[in-house]
Amino acid sequence: MKLTPLAAILCGSALSTCALAASTFDMVVAIDESGSMSGEQDFIGSYIKNIDQLLNDQGVTLNQFGLMGFGGSPYDTATANEGGRETTSSALYHYFTLDTASGANFGSSTELDTVTSQLAVSGSTEDGYRAIDYIYRNYEFRANAGSSILLITDEDRDDDSADLTPTVDKAAIVSQLTTNKTVLHVVVSQHFTDKNGNTAIAVVGADPDTGYAYVEDSNGVISKVQGYILVPTYDTTQADYTEIALSSGGTAMDIEQLRSVYLDPTALAALSAEFAALIAQIASEQPSLVGIDCDSASGAAAQACAVLIVTDCEPLQEVASSLAESTDPEVLRSRLRRLTPVNNGQLTTSSMQSVQAVRRLLSLRLGQKRMGMNGVGLVGVGGSELQLGGGTGSSGGAASADASDSGMFIQGIYSRTKQGASGNADGYKSDNYSLVLGFDRYVSSRTQVGAAFGYSNADASVDNGDGSNADTYSLMAYSSYEMIPALFLETVIGYSNIKYDTSRNTGFGVANGDTHGDLWSASVGVSKDLVYGKWGLQPFVRLDYSHLKIKGYTESGSSADLSISSQSTDSVLSEVGSRILYTFNPTTQGELYLAWEHEFNDGGRSISAVFAGDPSQVLKTDIAGNPSDYARIGVGVRKDFNASSNLTVRIEGLYGNDDYREHSLQLRYNYQF
Repeated sequence: MKLTPLAAILCGSALSTCALAASTFDMVVAIDESGSMSGEQDFIGSYIKNIDQLLNDQGVTLNQFGLMGFGGSPYDTATANEGGRETTSSALYHYFTLDTASGANFGSSTELDTVTSQLAVSGSTEDGYRAIDYIYRNYEFRANAGSSILLITDEDRDDDSADLTPTVDKAAIVSQLTTNKTVLHVVVSQHFTDKNGNTAIAVVGADPDTGYAYVEDSNGVISKVQGYILVPTYDTTQADYTEIALSSGGTAMDIEQLRSVYLDPTALAALSAEFAALIAQIASEQPSLVGIDCDSASGAAAQACAVLIVTDCEPLQEVASSLAESTDPEVLRSRLRRLTPVNNGQLTTSSMQSVQAVRRLLSLRLGQKRMGMNGVGLVGVGGSELQLGGGTGSSGGAASADASDSGMFIQGIYSRTKQGASGNADGYKSDNYSLVLGFDRYVSSRTQVGAAFGYSNADASVDNGDGSNADTYSLMAYSSYEMIPALFLETVIGYSNIKYDTSRNTGFGVANGDTHGDLWSASVGVSKDLVYGKWGLQPFVRLDYSHLKIKGYTESGSSADLSISSQSTDSVLSEVGSRILYTFNPTTQGELYLAWEHEFNDGGRSISAVFAGDPSQVLKTDIAGNPSDYARIGVGVRKDFNASSNLTVRIEGLYGNDDYREHSLQLRYNYQF
């Protein structure tokens, strides 16, 4: 948030810790109900609304306020909004319910304003210490909020705590304020001046030499002056209240300055607004009870931290309390990162790679069919296939005349991928299993078509313990058309439905999720068949396009579950290369495959999520893009069993990309009928 000069000065002093500033605020007003306090009771509602508005202007929002009265007659009857009371022989201590429907003693500034008319002016014994102790026994300040008590009285303390155990004294009050990180502001009967003796309406700062006095000139302009003097009182007000308030980081205001303008609405509004602004400035930089140093994090981790220090969600408050115990910035940064969806990039990468592997397989099948010879051919990646050695060396329609028009195949692929850590994302490993079953036939002398069904499973494990599992079901159609002799146009189109199961180690339980994705794909390529005796050369070029959309989902099982929005990504992949084939004998052939792949859409993207228990802040996580610019190298051997069937074994790998690795083993059986 943008700090005003006052806030900047306060941040540099012992009054507050800017790096740990809370972004929401709790305040309880404790007001004296003795006979002389009617004026203060009349203005307190509008005063609190002033504070709330000023806080909102500074980004401190969702604030809560409470109202309690002390020092009234113990015989006063309960009012409509009285939520609880305790009495002594001398006085009444009670709090007000600001929302009668829910019974909440905290409410908005407007709700507090509507209840102030129920305050009494009937007592004569005022114990502000007991009032503060009563607040801690009946109000629960949010751990993620800055907390304050505003005490308003025109008397020193009347000890009315004899029935309490232990007895409440000054040391006990200071201890309660310190333990709960509560700032005490007081409006009391004490005069203040600056160092030159000019009357001040309020002072702030524990040290009179480095603190500040707020001095009003004859024109009503209020100025801040360094240094102040506490004018001694005839009673113990200074020791009872003023010193405690200033040492807690709060303010002390002269109640007589307020009373001097009660009959002048304009002057009263200006004076109360100035005091409200002072309190709001202090509150806007006040630390929460949960002191997480969000400065140690960045990106989505910092966004998550911002949610945790203001959340009303009890499980997330427990997470925040645990994180606050981390004193090592590196440990805290790591724990915060675990609360974000930094590793969801593996979902898209593994899905894209599985489907692209099936598309390459179908291009191989097209080459096998058009080369004829009863379906005998090497199984490779990226281009069509050649029959060498004992074959005719023909292709296209001539080949199909010698071969069966229809055929089928089945292929299994095992691959392992490894992605190195990149930016905010941890590295991961993925084991992928694919099974493809296809059927195809020639529909004319130059055209062949086919359809295939594929299933693949990708089981990924992330370095930090996260994981995902993806089951992919694919339907694809493929075709080949001979444009001119031995030059072929190949196309593949397909749709895949993907079921994802995810697990995320939050450090506060494992968050499990499940969702679905839809992947549409298309591929177009051109290949050329060249034969030189026992050698074959098959250069090719291909362009693949994929669009993946994953539905949003909500995790379950941990204290820090996320609702992750839908995400989509595109891949535009080019592949240029060639297969080199050699015939060892009429039933055994070998292959060397060399290609270079380039991903055009290799830029990073982002994932948006919110905490399921508190959707107030979007966590936007940047993740790495698709792997780009690498060589694909493969070798394979095919064994023919007879004129209708053969088996191919291949190994393949990606090289040239330091962050991404992929290796695979492929088995394929072909049959013609």
